[in-house]
Amino acid sequence: MPTLNAQGDLRRRLSEALAPTEVRVRVPDRRPERLVTVTREGGSRRNALLDGPGIGIYCWAPTEQEAWELADAVADEMAALPFSAGYADAQQEAMYSDPDPDTRSPRWYLSYTVTTFKPS
Repeated sequence: MPTLNAQGDLRRRLSEALAPTEVRVRVPDRRPERLVTVTREGGSRRNALLDGPGIGIYCWAPTEQEAWELADAVADEMAALPFSAGYADAQQEAMYSDPDPDTRSPRWYLSYTVTTFKPS
């Protein structure tokens, strides 16, 4: 029985919670004003039942305040991940302003270490 695909599941959950903000794995060629990207940035599978992915999340918005508000909403959703869905733990490692180096547009970054399992 495989473990939970955290990256895909988190994109789905954040898409539902943050609508109409787009949530993707990559930045599209024409980045929308409000965008969240969710990627696995490392971690390790602990055994056949547990995974420990590192998750990186970027939040873009038109203003610094709106980017922070979007990041704050993401943090709230991450803090509420349900055990019943396969989330044993979600530790926030970082949350900070990180202006886009190409466009200088407002962007916030969050990183997490998550412990997941495949719920029955």
